[in-house]
Amino acid sequence: MRHTIKKLHLTLGVLLTLFACGDVVEVTPELREAADGYLTLLDRGQNEEVWHQSAIIFKESVTLDAWLKQVEQLKTECREMQLGSKIQRITPRVNM
Repeated sequence: MRHTIKKLHLTLGVLLTLFACGDVVEVTPELREAADGYLTLLDRGQNEEVWHQSAIIFKESVTLDAWLKQVEQLKTECREMQLGSKIQRITPRVNM
């Protein structure tokens, strides 16, 4: 499940970057490494630092306050998905 959350974070980061830039971006090893760095910061709860390290065009498109709210909302949704997945695994299925 942790791998799924990392993929979700990576997808969010890439999508936000693409929407903010408006250009086609090739995913290079360097871009992947940068994304991994951002994910590490996000996993550590350093959401504000991620915004501060982002490109100017991103920061002009997404305010710090909006970024913090979006990240917290995503993390809440991920926690809820994790909880739902755990509940499904321990709840016996009843066939009728």
